[in-house]
Amino acid sequence: MHAPAMRKTWKTKLIHSDAKVPQGFQSLASPVFRCSTVLFPSTAAVTDNWDQYGAGYTYGLYGTPTALELAGRICELEHGYRTILTPGGQAAISLINLALLKAGDHLLLPESVYGPNRQFACHVLTWFGIDVTFYPTIWTV
Repeated sequence: MHAPAMRKTWKTKLIHSDAKVPQGFQSLASPVFRCSTVLFPSTAAVTDNWDQYGAGYTYGLYGTPTALELAGRICELEHGYRTILTPGGQAAISLINLALLKAGDHLLLPESVYGPNRQFACHVLTWFGIDVTFYPTIWTV
């Protein structure tokens, strides 16, 4: 009779992940793959396909093996289905705004909002017909 399988804690999963990475990229110590330097055997082999599992590593914009492994591990720890990584905070904020807001919506932001986020709201979101209002931030000490 087999012993019951033990469930891994999140701490164990940080070291011993069950996340799957594209074929040929698994490693004990995840290497850092550059996103701008990708070599192909010929120009005919270059594709613009956003299917890492089918096309492999084509360009950093679609996720390097390093980023794909990180996303897989985060997804596993959060019990998610997919994880999207962004290169920075502004990209994450913009992604959320563009995914959830539509023409006619009203967005409230604090006056102390990050400068590039203010510019994005005032220039891009308003262009899409989203009303943006800034409210005063109250600071108490």
